[in-house]
Amino acid sequence: YLPGRGVVTQEEMAGRCAPASPVVPIVFYRSMLLAADTAPVDTLCAALGEHGIAAVPIFVSSLKEISVARFVEDAYAAFPVSALVATTAFSAGADDIGRTLFDRIGVPVFQAVMATTRRAAWEGGDRGLTPADLAMHVVLPELDGRILAGAISFKAEDDTAGAGGFRRQVNRPEPDRVEQVAARIAALIALKNMPVEDRRITILIPDYPSAPGRSGYAVGLDVSGSVLAIMQDMRESGYHVDGIPETSKALMDRLEAAAPALPAGRYAAAFRRLPDGARRRIEAAWGAAGRAGPFAFRAAHFGNITVALAPDRGRSEDRRADYHDPALPPRHELVAFGLWMREHLGCHAIVHVGAHGTLEWLPGKTVALSENCFPEIVTGALPVVYPFIVSNPGEAAQAKRRIAALTLSHLPPPLAAAGTDDAHTALERLV
Repeated sequence: YLPGRGVVTQEEMAGRCAPASPVVPIVFYRSMLLAADTAPVDTLCAALGEHGIAAVPIFVSSLKEISVARFVEDAYAAFPVSALVATTAFSAGADDIGRTLFDRIGVPVFQAVMATTRRAAWEGGDRGLTPADLAMHVVLPELDGRILAGAISFKAEDDTAGAGGFRRQVNRPEPDRVEQVAARIAALIALKNMPVEDRRITILIPDYPSAPGRSGYAVGLDVSGSVLAIMQDMRESGYHVDGIPETSKALMDRLEAAAPALPAGRYAAAFRRLPDGARRRIEAAWGAAGRAGPFAFRAAHFGNITVALAPDRGRSEDRRADYHDPALPPRHELVAFGLWMREHLGCHAIVHVGAHGTLEWLPGKTVALSENCFPEIVTGALPVVYPFIVSNPGEAAQAKRRIAALTLSHLPPPLAAAGTDDAHTALERLV
């Protein structure tokens, strides 16, 4: 399918793709083409084109049909595909050995939701999507390993009335959501195509409110030890990593004190670019942006790898209560931290080590975020890789659905007898 033309041959589509452009197929339902309801596909193609990406829309009846899956695989083989966008609902299904169509293709697959939810309900509610949309377009596609890029359209009345004044329901693209999805895809492709030694990665260590002295704590994971191991592996893979600490304590000592990072004036200028609704909420809770800063963050740099502890999202004296508050917007410090990662460091991706952080729990819609939702305001369109304990899929889902995280499951630590020291052993014998 070619926007403005309709059905075209594979050869004609290939001839329209610039040789140097990354190619991204967009898989959508044939019923949309038959109903002349392809505006979301057209808009996404245009948005990807603005990022220098050649979109190749492919219409299908169902990804569960063997012939359709074979057709998509053949189309993939005909183009130098960098990623794939699926707008189809449900799971694609697996073959006899458990592989899906997307496993066989072997490129990142983004899920772009064309919701049946009415636009007014999405805009005015905190849920984001109806239960039916959540099941069909989010939960089941997660079984394929798709990365939830966001919603790109919602149901609305057609502007043109038909016979008898009837106005049908159509898929109305949401322009800023389409652009956000395109930006996510472009960011991952840029990371993929970049020389390894040039990639700048921020490794975030959780700072969950708990007992004093337990910064860097995560459920079932030695965070600081894991970070050291990750940096060693990255260096061996060609990343520019310098001065890796010898011990976990040495790493955490480097993160003990905050260092100046972002001037107040630079933050104030960036704050003015935020959506009006988000600005008003932040200033109502935490005061004017002009009085915030300068900002210092707990971070250490190891070549192109930065290891950091994100600032508290709320009041330091009420850390535990504020951490999961569904209404309290983040402080200026956390918003500034996101700006610092994206624009000052020029970070290309985030690796969040351990369950769990604060970014995926910031206020906003449960799923299908808007521009005023704070997980997106802080992380932007950065790719997020998130090692997460395998026994907690419920909280991992929040990261997948609210910051588009690619979660990597890790096992809980093996159990071992703690034993006792000599003094306690003697006491036990006496008792």
